[in-house]
Amino acid sequence: MKLFSALFIFFLFFNFNTKGSEIKISFNEIAEKLSSNKEVKANELKIQSAEKNIDVSKSLYYPTFNLVGSVGKVDTLLQDNSGRAGYIQGSWNLYRGGRDSTLIDQSQKNFEITNVSNQIRFQEIFLDAKVVFADLVKIINIETFFQKELEYNSRHKQMAAKKVSVGLTGRVDILEFEVREDFIAAELRTLKSEKDQIQQKLNSLFGQGDSDIVIPVGEINHYKIEKNFQDSEMTTTLLYKRLLYQKEKTELERKTIRSEFIPRLDLEATYGKMTYQNFSEDLGYEKNVALTLTIPLFSGLSTVSSSSAKSLEITSLESNLTQVALNLRAEIKALEIQYQEYEDLRKINERRLQRAEQYYELTLAEYKRGIKNSPDLLASTERLFEYKRFNAELINKLQITYFKHHKITSK
Repeated sequence: MKLFSALFIFFLFFNFNTKGSEIKISFNEIAEKLSSNKEVKANELKIQSAEKNIDVSKSLYYPTFNLVGSVGKVDTLLQDNSGRAGYIQGSWNLYRGGRDSTLIDQSQKNFEITNVSNQIRFQEIFLDAKVVFADLVKIINIETFFQKELEYNSRHKQMAAKKVSVGLTGRVDILEFEVREDFIAAELRTLKSEKDQIQQKLNSLFGQGDSDIVIPVGEINHYKIEKNFQDSEMTTTLLYKRLLYQKEKTELERKTIRSEFIPRLDLEATYGKMTYQNFSEDLGYEKNVALTLTIPLFSGLSTVSSSSAKSLEITSLESNLTQVALNLRAEIKALEIQYQEYEDLRKINERRLQRAEQYYELTLAEYKRGIKNSPDLLASTERLFEYKRFNAELINKLQITYFKHHKITSK
């Protein structure tokens, strides 16, 4: 008995701890919730890494120092020495054809590319989250309409049963409502499956447990696409910026390559025991200071070839910039056309919904007086809630179209 009680308590405890928690989220809190997304966190670390690389590139301006020690033997025509050597060696580049400043500019440009790429990826994840959240709201609304229709259907079935009981109609009238009842039950089961799948997507996007349940609170604002996005603003979009930064970075890389044609000037200094000395003797310390000029004469045409390759890459990126602007313009225009279509359909459906409500009320009144039959009442009810569900679908499509438009035009 004690064993059974212990197992029962363990079972209750296990189920209590594995049950998912309900998390209430409003539409305006989605961006904040994405801070727990694993990919978002990883991309933030990439930005920090790119920022650190700027500091690394700035070290090119500083001198370098090395402590050198060795044991060996030198046997030449002029000297024959063996023993130990040790000295401090320092060098400082004074001029390298602007190569150092260009490399720093490259690191800065790479940081800008990483930053804007992170913004683009965040907008993509943000769009996914908004679309899934809006789909969840749509399914909950459609589910509510089916449940409401089920209530209507139940009342109508009771009315039909009363008519059957007094002999005004036959069993077939009740069957009409029972068939519809089964259809609604099947639709609700399908919606439950879709809702569970959406919950899993939201949990993944928000970095939550698989068993957590997101409960939408509040309304999703009905945004309207403003058709005032000018062609001149294409260059301010994130997609265009990233490609532009990539082109500018390639230009800097070409500039770095071409700096190899320019002479370089270095200051070099050494202090210590530079020649090998026996362990038993101490000849003192030596020093050497030199200003070294290096003039490149021939690099096997590698510098010329590398520069030409970068020039071709720049030309390719310029063509891509033009194409990106055209693609953005076409996509924005297509979304605006699609949005207008959904908006027109929504207005038409609102008129249909008003007439369907009037038609239902008239049909219900005539059914009670015996003028209309059960199929008439069933059809008017079905049409009424069909328009309600279609309205929820259209609002969802309007929202998603706006979300996509906003993502493309983000600056």
